[in-house]
Amino acid sequence: MHPEIQLVIDCCTALHANGKKPTVGSVKSKLGNQVSLPAIITGLKQWPIAPQPKKEAKPSRPAPTAQTTDERIQKLEARVQLLEMQLSALLPAKAKPI
Repeated sequence: MHPEIQLVIDCCTALHANGKKPTVGSVKSKLGNQVSLPAIITGLKQWPIAPQPKKEAKPSRPAPTAQTTDERIQKLEARVQLLEMQLSALLPAKAKPI
């Protein structure tokens, strides 16, 4: 494939990925004078049938289970209890919260 046409196809793919429709004007504005107008038109015609690069699969986070949620709650409750003890040690006796 001619390098100019490949450049147009890559530009079309990028525009499409950004939610924009590839047109002669949008491609021309992105590429400027790097590519001739006939190459832009040819690339636009070939773009829908050109092989698109495959998106890499994002690793999915495992869904939190009831056990991990319970463990997290226990750790947070222990942390709150520790902070309350530290706070009560810092506050004067008459200003302690209820």
